[in-house]
Amino acid sequence: MNNQNAQNIIVKDADIRWFNFSGRSGQYNPAGKRTFALFIGEDLAEELLADGWNVRKREREGSDVVEYYLNVEVNFDYYKPPIVKLIQGKRGMVLDESNIKLLDTVSFVRADVVIRPRYWEVNGKQGIKAYLHTLRFEAEEDYFADEDEDIIF
Repeated sequence: MNNQNAQNIIVKDADIRWFNFSGRSGQYNPAGKRTFALFIGEDLAEELLADGWNVRKREREGSDVVEYYLNVEVNFDYYKPPIVKLIQGKRGMVLDESNIKLLDTVSFVRADVVIRPRYWEVNGKQGIKAYLHTLRFEAEEDYFADEDEDIIF
């Protein structure tokens, strides 16, 4: 397992679910922790597991379908915060820590994502944690967008 040299993961048209960009507290999430799940195919999951990534496996209830995913953390506390872009029709904006919670309220059409590996070692255990590096989040176009040309978001 050569996980100290892990590379970024780039996924276009990503299957992201269970997002919590606002960092609201919940049953599985402490307050302030921004996360989402990136669902991946079995081949990539096996490759990442071999490298030490914390890939999770989920079996759908009542079926033989098995899904693999990474829990991805969105953290603005590092020297290089993630780059997050919200695109809606012909408009777009770069989001930061103060407004990334907007992503919890829009319906997305497409998401392209780059995940950064962060190697860790504690008490003899080691692995790779997934952090957001870049996210391009394309939302459904606003019905009134043409009428609101003067509004910049």
